[in-house]
Amino acid sequence: MAASSEFITELNHILDHRRAYLEATRIPVLREQFRIYHGAYQGILNVLLRKGLVSEDPYKSDQRISEVSIPTDTAFLGSEAKEQTSIRLAEFDNQLGFLNNYVQFTLDYLNLKRVRTLAGLAGYIKWPQLSETSAHMLTCSVAQCITRLRAGGDGLSLAIVTDNHRQLIKSTNLILQILREISDYQCERYKLEVRERVLPHLQLGRISAPEQYDRVLPVIKKGITAHMHGRPYIGELISQILEEDHGENGQEAKQAVFDRLRTQQEAQPPQQQQPADPRILSESLRTMARASRYIETAVLKLRDNNAALSSRQISLGERLRGWIDRVVRQAEQSSALIVEYVDEQTSAVRHERIEFEPFCDEALKRAKVLTGIQSRMGTTYRKLQHASERQVFRYVNRELEELFLLHRRLEALQTYIRSEMPRESRSSLLAVDQELEALHGCLVRANKKKHAYAAKREETEQLQRLGSTDT
Repeated sequence: MAASSEFITELNHILDHRRAYLEATRIPVLREQFRIYHGAYQGILNVLLRKGLVSEDPYKSDQRISEVSIPTDTAFLGSEAKEQTSIRLAEFDNQLGFLNNYVQFTLDYLNLKRVRTLAGLAGYIKWPQLSETSAHMLTCSVAQCITRLRAGGDGLSLAIVTDNHRQLIKSTNLILQILREISDYQCERYKLEVRERVLPHLQLGRISAPEQYDRVLPVIKKGITAHMHGRPYIGELISQILEEDHGENGQEAKQAVFDRLRTQQEAQPPQQQQPADPRILSESLRTMARASRYIETAVLKLRDNNAALSSRQISLGERLRGWIDRVVRQAEQSSALIVEYVDEQTSAVRHERIEFEPFCDEALKRAKVLTGIQSRMGTTYRKLQHASERQVFRYVNRELEELFLLHRRLEALQTYIRSEMPRESRSSLLAVDQELEALHGCLVRANKKKHAYAAKREETEQLQRLGSTDT
């Protein structure tokens, strides 16, 4: 018995609702989770790079990506472990960057082939099964790097890796769950197109038993080529059509399709959905405020280091250049330093002029404001107490951007001072690495909480809009 017009009409209706639900609620979450996934991955990668457990790939910035793909996953020799792990982690980082910066997350883009690619990308490293005994070589190699990090006794770095690993497990599971939902929708949409665009043009004869499926499958394959240009033939889905339309338990199979596709908002009205939890936003604010002590300590140490750099024995050439600047060019003596940093978006080396003392003063003021939030004594805290959720969110978002920039400049200044200090005198410099790493970890955790709040808020608002549309 062929699919009835009533079944096709009902399936069309349910798929339209399912599409609206996925686009309004699940795809925004998928996009946000890939961003969180990338941020957590970079948190681990940066620690491994700083500790020398993996190396920078010199060809990372040369890669040109036009379509998301899964990086190389072939086996490699144990002697090649560090080199191959470094190359693949860099390539994986590039793919995630391209996905989050250039790909439009829509159902039209997320066809079955791309859904499989994104699922493969999310599972490229088996974060839920991260173990040195893993049969997957890259997963095993990353686990070995983390074991060596643990043996090094750097508790702060290990805490950053552990926190980001936990987030990667959570994001991986949610990403794969949403991709399964999208795949299920795309499969049923494909089957509906075959029923509407292909089967009416074919003479399949009577199909009364499963043994006859092999006879009609080649006919349907030719029909798909003729009537669904550019669409692939998917034998498994065609077999499902035959089971549903001609099988002994066809009615039960069709009802199972309906039950599986029923949207969440049909089972539960949008107004019953839990709103975005403001406590998550408060946690993000408090986590961000804890950065104050790391900023203050780092700035004080950098001031001592810069003073040591300024008081070192200056060569005759440096004295001469300074005299020319002050007398011949009549230039005012300045505390400006020209520092280098790597642009994370392009991997290009950039230069920035930083007025050292004004920068330090401004950083200490920012640390004082954050301390006031933490102790509930500052003006900013009192203002935030009377602000709306949206205003608090905008404040957290803006401050995190500024703090990430501050961290980058602190790191660049430390690198500059160390490079300018004579090699034999570098041991006298105060180490700032721990403060910078703690600051970065603090900002990453606050940023993840902010993203979690934003994703929940967006989901709630989308459900409310969808509910008002349906009514």
